[in-house]
Amino acid sequence: MSTAAGFLPFFSVAVEHGYFADGHCPVLQWQPTPATASLLERAGCRTARSRGGLAVYADEARLPALRAFLRDERDPFRLTYRLLSHDSQFESYTGGAPSEPDRVLLLTSAAAVADDTGDDAVTWRLHPDPEVGSAQYLPRTDERVAAVLAPHERLMRPAPVVQLAFGPGDAPGQEPAPAQQQGKRFRIRFAARATLWKYFLFGPWSASGVEVVDLARQVAFGAPGPESLPDGRAAVTVRSSGPIVLQQRPTQRFQLRSREEGQDAAVLIDRLPFASPGSLGGSEGGVPVSEIYV
Repeated sequence: MSTAAGFLPFFSVAVEHGYFADGHCPVLQWQPTPATASLLERAGCRTARSRGGLAVYADEARLPALRAFLRDERDPFRLTYRLLSHDSQFESYTGGAPSEPDRVLLLTSAAAVADDTGDDAVTWRLHPDPEVGSAQYLPRTDERVAAVLAPHERLMRPAPVVQLAFGPGDAPGQEPAPAQQQGKRFRIRFAARATLWKYFLFGPWSASGVEVVDLARQVAFGAPGPESLPDGRAAVTVRSSGPIVLQQRPTQRFQLRSREEGQDAAVLIDRLPFASPGSLGGSEGGVPVSEIYV
């Protein structure tokens, strides 16, 4: 929305995610509660959405109405949104969530901390740590989230809740002018999930004759071993020694090489496939495992 068309920036929320190549989170949709949508309409505000973020603008011609709402101590100016994902695998590649599926992510401006962005304008992070963590997930019975949950949200983790509160000092068009040019700025950062990568190698491989190697020498893999699958198939399995962060566009290059004694290592598979968000298969030591079949 153009600010030259009679609208001033009121506030914005940028959403970042470590899984996506550009650092943004395009799969999220901001859904205001009916009360929030009505309040914004009555205050003369309009909403623009892009790349998972949210920006709200105030109609200059109706600024007196917005300022009146912001000064009303009897009915504080609070906005509540749900963060809906149109990607069914969002939970699979997002870190920070607890194992209990009935806990709800609640982010509020009341808990916001100043985030160092390297410029003069202050950006407020809606979580105390650099990225969203398990401490921000509350039981669904918590009164702050129970009121906005839909009855059907029983079988999976409910969508996150974001609550923003504003006061008289947040009205656009006030002095000092430079601080108001972008409106009040918030940020949410999600971490990409890290998993143990477990390769299942089918075919004429022997556990003593192969190894997985990272050409960049940043990731180590354990010794291969035989494993029988529930369907009776036999495979050679190789696990990463530690968790590897899932990425939309992975940059690693893992090779399968031979390691026959007395012979030079030969490249058997030049580039092994990467783990995908949909390949989770249980956990080991509390760390989720990505299963990769080759």
